[in-house]
Amino acid sequence: MAVPSFLLTRLNNLESHLNEANELLAELENDLELADNTLAKRRRLKEIEHITSLTQKWETEYNELSARINRAGAADVSTRARVNSVGNTLGEVQRQIVQVNLIVHQDNSLTLGNRYEVAGNLDMGNNFTNSGTISNSNINVGSTLAGVASLIGTLPNIAPPAKDELNRLVEQLKTVLAKLPDSHKAEAAVVAERTQDLVREAARTKPGPAALQNWGEELQEAAKKVEKVLPEVPGLAEKIVTFFTGLPT
Repeated sequence: MAVPSFLLTRLNNLESHLNEANELLAELENDLELADNTLAKRRRLKEIEHITSLTQKWETEYNELSARINRAGAADVSTRARVNSVGNTLGEVQRQIVQVNLIVHQDNSLTLGNRYEVAGNLDMGNNFTNSGTISNSNINVGSTLAGVASLIGTLPNIAPPAKDELNRLVEQLKTVLAKLPDSHKAEAAVVAERTQDLVREAARTKPGPAALQNWGEELQEAAKKVEKVLPEVPGLAEKIVTFFTGLPT
């Protein structure tokens, strides 16, 4: 069975994010060791804390994608190798965060608010497993959904009043997601990103019906994961998905 293209697209995006984080963490670690005063170090810590927060989201997404891709393409050796490669990159990001923690704890003038403690391993025959924890997550859901509002303006073949209605739904979603406690910020980020994926596909010159359906299902699935905390989220997600039903392609 072939792996759905939208899952591979998500894997590609995740790999790109992880590679960028890897490079940035290496630079920040070096800067942190060379910084000659506490103020300079604290500026770098802010960036490291942001990456640490994002890593929680990336870990959740990797575990989900790994399981789904392995189920969909169990016989596809190259895809399994690709999944494991992304898992290795995720592991490297996590190890660099741990290394930064060690540097910080050697300096009594610094406190790293987002500590990431990793106790995981890589099983090359299956999936990456991890028992890391992150506190004080501060993922910027608002900026993602603000980007969605910009995308809505580019939607082809949709009248301005309909775009206004979609913008209203996205704004409602942003307001509701902001109410989620820190322990659910990673899930909120996934809902925002799946909304962005759906609208981005719809904004293409010729949106793919199958891709629209897949991204819609992804959004609804992500929304269900926060239903117990905020029951309004699945309903808003369904309205956004329904908006694109029958969209000209």
